[in-house]
Amino acid sequence: MRDLRGGLIRTTLGCVLAGTVLLTGCSERQEASTTLPTTAAAPTTEALPPLGPADMPMPDEAREQTAQGAQAFTEYYVEIYNRALRTLNTTSMRELSQGCEACDQLAEQLELTASRGEAIAGGEMRIVASTAPHLRGLEADVVFDVAQESITATVGGEPIEGRTYPGSQSTGGGGVLRWDDDRSTWVLIQWNV
Repeated sequence: MRDLRGGLIRTTLGCVLAGTVLLTGCSERQEASTTLPTTAAAPTTEALPPLGPADMPMPDEAREQTAQGAQAFTEYYVEIYNRALRTLNTTSMRELSQGCEACDQLAEQLELTASRGEAIAGGEMRIVASTAPHLRGLEADVVFDVAQESITATVGGEPIEGRTYPGSQSTGGGGVLRWDDDRSTWVLIQWNV
């Protein structure tokens, strides 16, 4: 037993001495490096190419393939429609819809108004209530209620007789969106207003 204990003490003492030698080597004073280590550049995410008019670009959240993104896109599209009413420029409406009959009809009416040298007064639409969009693969169902101000066609700032329509409110409207992976955006393929 004595030999075993003596051997154990010698082994432990040897480890302590070896550890002390190693630690002593690390405690010597060294000059600091004057250069920083180089690291690989962090990967950058490419910015999405802008969509929408320059003075009203589509917000980033409307370009997410999520329910929140579908909701943000729907709200943005309504604003694009309102802008088209004021400017009679339907380019963005057409860029952000695809095979949407109601969208095409609204755009055609605005283009016809512009070709006659007329303008639109009022007609602004706003979403007054909505439910969370329902995602189905690459499509999203959106349900919302809208209110629209009265709308009047004008020439030279004067109302055109017989071309004034009262404001309205509709419930249970909505539409269907489809994700366009090439442009990283939703597009409206059906609009029920």
